Amino acid sequence: MEDKLLNEEPAAAQTAENYLRVCDEIAEAAYKAGRDPSEIRLVGATKFKTCAEILPALKAGLAEVGENRAQEFRDKFDFFTAQGVRPHFIGALQTNKAKYVVGKAELIQSVDRLALAEEINRLAQKAGLVQPVLIEINIGGEEQKSGILPGELPELLKLVSDMRNLSVKGLMCVPPAGNEDETRYFFAKMRELFLAAGEFSFPNFAAEQLSMGMSGDYKAAVAEGATMLRIGSAIFGAQFLQVPTENILLEESYRMAKILNKFMEYIGFGKDDVEYDEEPEDGLRETETVPEERKKSTERRVLSTGNVSLPGVNCGKMIVYRPVSYEDTQNIIDNLKGRKPVIVNMEQIEVETAQRILDFMSGACYAVDGRLYKVSARIFLVAPANYDIIGSSDGFRE
Repeated sequence: MEDKLLNEEPAAAQTAENYLRVCDEIAEAAYKAGRDPSEIRLVGATKFKTCAEILPALKAGLAEVGENRAQEFRDKFDFFTAQGVRPHFIGALQTNKAKYVVGKAELIQSVDRLALAEEINRLAQKAGLVQPVLIEINIGGEEQKSGILPGELPELLKLVSDMRNLSVKGLMCVPPAGNEDETRYFFAKMRELFLAAGEFSFPNFAAEQLSMGMSGDYKAAVAEGATMLRIGSAIFGAQFLQVPTENILLEESYRMAKILNKFMEYIGFGKDDVEYDEEPEDGLRETETVPEERKKSTERRVLSTGNVSLPGVNCGKMIVYRPVSYEDTQNIIDNLKGRKPVIVNMEQIEVETAQRILDFMSGACYAVDGRLYKVSARIFLVAPANYDIIGSSDGFRE
């Protein structure tokens, strides 16, 4: 089997094939749930993807796309218009950047506060149009995520009910990361909220769209009543930025240890900041041996740093994680949610498992506005939004 992790971009044919496969899986999930597949809209999440990377999916039939950064939405809008596709805005939107989106987005799916609703309404009124939006719900009550709490929905709908240039079409959510049962639990809560909202009587609100489900959980979302799915990596491949590695390609026997050492130095960690909690193989390490009392025996071989100084951050931890199965993904995401960057080494696991983990990490980074950086073919850095990885611009790719 071809190692897809070695490909920086999926080929055009692969993107088209991915899109058609996802459509088939959505239809199958809909039939299993007793639903009509035509009720479900697929929005291709195109964050960080170039127009050339998006085009094969459009040619294969993708009719709606979603951007989650206002500048990217603005820059790609003419391309979307020329291709006859309907662009959505699906990310966190600052009020001062709403001007890039209002009047152009099919739906602004991420209205999460009164001030944003007021600005969208003001801009729409100025342009002489009505802007369709969704209210974003923080269904898991997570501090790091946008969205209002479920109990706040009636009050917000009441406050925006007199905004004549705002049309609220439904609800959107990003559930907490978890296993399938946990995810379905939150999707079910969203369905209940959506159905309850249908009983509300506000002049500019209609419970028409329930937007939930991404690459790692769209089948569960279909089963729980989603009318709109936002799918990125399952169609376009994982989203990551390439970290320059030309100076860290060393002989094979030293490769892993020295890649980590060089990479730590590259992002501002000193050589002595990294602590390994397993014994190295002979000759692999040039750093100091960790005191015996600080070593831990762990099947997954988690390697972590101590507290270190970072630019703009009082203290931080870098976790180096070596998963052995797909189930280990939750531990990686937990650290990301805790605002800790994680280096993930997938050199010792099967390609299919590594690809599943990569896809899940990509979706999680998208959900919490993190970044996924590629260090080498099977080593990735998952960084939360509060960490900036700075290097030569030639080495980074959108």
